[in-house]
Amino acid sequence: MVVILALGLAIAAVIVLAAPRPLAVVDVSPAAGATDVAPAAQIVVTFSRPLDEATAAAAITIAPSVAGFTSVAGRRLAFTPRARFSAGTTYVVTVGGGVRDRGGRALARPLVITFRTRAAALVARTRSGLVRITLGAGVVPLVEGQVGAFAVSGAGALAYVDPRPRQLVVQRARKPVLRVAVPSDLDVRDLEWAGEDALLFLGARLDDAGRPFIVKLDAPAPAVAPFGDGSAGARLTGPLVIEILKSSLVDVVYRRDSYAITPDGRNVIVRDRNWDLALVDLDGGRRGTIGPFLAVGNASPRGDGLAVVDVDPGDPALRRRVFRYGRDGAARPLSPPEADTHSPRFAHTGELIAVATAPAVGRPADRPFALALIDVESGARRPLTSPPPGAADDEPRWSTDDGWIAFRRSAIGNPSAGRVWMVPVAGGEARAVEPEADAVRWVP
Repeated sequence: MVVILALGLAIAAVIVLAAPRPLAVVDVSPAAGATDVAPAAQIVVTFSRPLDEATAAAAITIAPSVAGFTSVAGRRLAFTPRARFSAGTTYVVTVGGGVRDRGGRALARPLVITFRTRAAALVARTRSGLVRITLGAGVVPLVEGQVGAFAVSGAGALAYVDPRPRQLVVQRARKPVLRVAVPSDLDVRDLEWAGEDALLFLGARLDDAGRPFIVKLDAPAPAVAPFGDGSAGARLTGPLVIEILKSSLVDVVYRRDSYAITPDGRNVIVRDRNWDLALVDLDGGRRGTIGPFLAVGNASPRGDGLAVVDVDPGDPALRRRVFRYGRDGAARPLSPPEADTHSPRFAHTGELIAVATAPAVGRPADRPFALALIDVESGARRPLTSPPPGAADDEPRWSTDDGWIAFRRSAIGNPSAGRVWMVPVAGGEARAVEPEADAVRWVP
């Protein structure tokens, strides 16, 4: 009797242990209840066993609704938003019971989690120094005293010019503060990060258009060094009439040169000695020629296009036009020929470009520029701002979730006295950034 009972228990144990277990979730990112999630985040759900792709593709839903792409790789189900999640928003993610593993076993019950994205925030230059402004959450001082050009990296590192000792100050997480001497006769403009280990800027002497400089932070002794093989101030190597005219037009129309960094931070579009825009790597090696455009805006985050500005030197109205320069070398116009349009900036999705545009009446410096949005594919345009009489809007900058554009509004004829405003991309009234600031950078 004892032997029979023991045998029966063993058989029951085998049956229980061999029974198929339901599919289970072993990890989720962002974690349930997470806050301060980056708008560029991806949702990744890891299961206990490899998934049946046919059942997993439609298993995830998100509220509020977000357009995006679902992918499956083994045990992982990932959702990538087509654009980005909205800042300062709570999302509810549901993984339905319809998802199954390759053996047909389903989840025991649907998975439901919530997370909240971080609020949109800016680093702003005010009269008292640099401050961090979080929309709806207040102001935090960062740097006290006078500050020159500044920039925020993709990882949140801060770099700024301290004009008193003429130093470039770099603050990075878990690293000592770095100070790099800046030549006393160099006016630092348009400071930007190239990845996390290099900084670029336009350095101008007296009142010239400026030339690019680089600071390699991973060098044994970081220092300011000229970048590229030419500049707006370089002597042209031949009688290139168009290039000579365009170099003069930068002084007349823009009063400063421009450059752009590719999304991966590894290459820069700068001038060469023949006034062509060229693609150059961070070591100064030439990778290719773009062309003799008047100015460059920024590169599409998808790496498939570049926003450039050109002008017909023979046009008495000096009407600038915005083009999308593609990988095939073709430049497709995006702005109307009758308007003066400049300062193009791709959104993070690459689907829209913000520009400054105005009727081509009077001198370029006296035109009442307003901001507009251009759909890259269709070319459709819609106005975004409407400055008051006597004012002009310029220098658009997209927030990390593409929900806002910060811009500079100044009196026509007195651009140095401008201040920063911001406007919702979906439409609505523009509002001045408080406290009063004359320059901002969005925090990633």
